[in-house]
Amino acid sequence: MTVYVVCDKTLKKPYPMQFAQGMKYERDVQGPTGTVSHYTFVLAAAEGCSTEKPFLMTNIGGHSISLGSIFLIIVSVVTFIYCTVGMFYKYKKLGVSGLEAVPNIEFWRDLPGLVKDGLVYTFSKIRACAAPGGISGGGSRPSHDGGPGYSTV
Repeated sequence: MTVYVVCDKTLKKPYPMQFAQGMKYERDVQGPTGTVSHYTFVLAAAEGCSTEKPFLMTNIGGHSISLGSIFLIIVSVVTFIYCTVGMFYKYKKLGVSGLEAVPNIEFWRDLPGLVKDGLVYTFSKIRACAAPGGISGGGSRPSHDGGPGYSTV
């Protein structure tokens, strides 16, 4: 038996829905004795309406917004405040102007080089793993300085 419950918030108690003329509640499934072995019922009820919010969604001002969007908004606002307050502080207290007023400017100037170094290191390790023998390939390998190398344990 299959029971479908359709959402209707105006109902106080469930009632069977009316089908168009010629439609049946039962399916044309014959059991081993030749009788109908499966029935389908459709009910309209307020209990068929969802009471839960969609997963990871919040209703703000009548619009749904995901937690990821909320996170990005918070990060953007905090970043803006960090830069604005930091630049104001460096301008007023330290007398710095222009690009030097950006908070932690040394870090931001070094960041592209640090990312490049990290990527080069990561890709070299991936290539070493993908090479014949890989990291745990066994045997002895020559070292980079031309020494005797090492053996894996």
